[in-house]
Amino acid sequence: MTGPRGAADGRPSAAVLTERLALRPPTADDVPALADAVYGDPRTWALDPTLRRSPEELAVFVGRLQERWARDGVGAWVARLRDGDGTPVGIGGCDRLAEGRSWNLFFRLAPAAQGRGLAQEIARAGLAVARAARPDLPVTAFAAAQNTPSLRTIARLGLTEVWRGPDRRSPLPDAVVVLHADRPLAADHLAELTA
Repeated sequence: MTGPRGAADGRPSAAVLTERLALRPPTADDVPALADAVYGDPRTWALDPTLRRSPEELAVFVGRLQERWARDGVGAWVARLRDGDGTPVGIGGCDRLAEGRSWNLFFRLAPAAQGRGLAQEIARAGLAVARAARPDLPVTAFAAAQNTPSLRTIARLGLTEVWRGPDRRSPLPDAVVVLHADRPLAADHLAELTA
């Protein structure tokens, strides 16, 4: 991962370059392109219907990501190919959840960008930034049990399964979600994340 370091506080800069990706914090201007390239394709949420977002829901989600950037100075990015036409190929990284006790690692890729290792690239950059900013916080990641590509990506990052249970957010009655973490979680923290 390359990219200039931030100011005197030592935080990484908001924009990060990886081998193939240019990562930058999301803006409201990104919503139409993300809605079209990533969330507008049913294949994006085929393995996990909780990932489906209308353009209006996506605008709210991007607003929350912006609030987390403002709060923490780090967060999730919109990803574009460095040698591409500027169209987003995905969104992801690590951001601190509202309760602030852990990092949440996530990634969503446009179907055309899947299967090329780009999720690993986004996730590794997110892990590096999160661990540099707050190494005391565990890194967690949720994935639907049937989403084997995401589960493989998470396992390759070194996170291990710490919980498996019903996915209350899913419209599917028997849906199961899996929580991974980079370290053991205290019982109260685990209960908070899985409530």
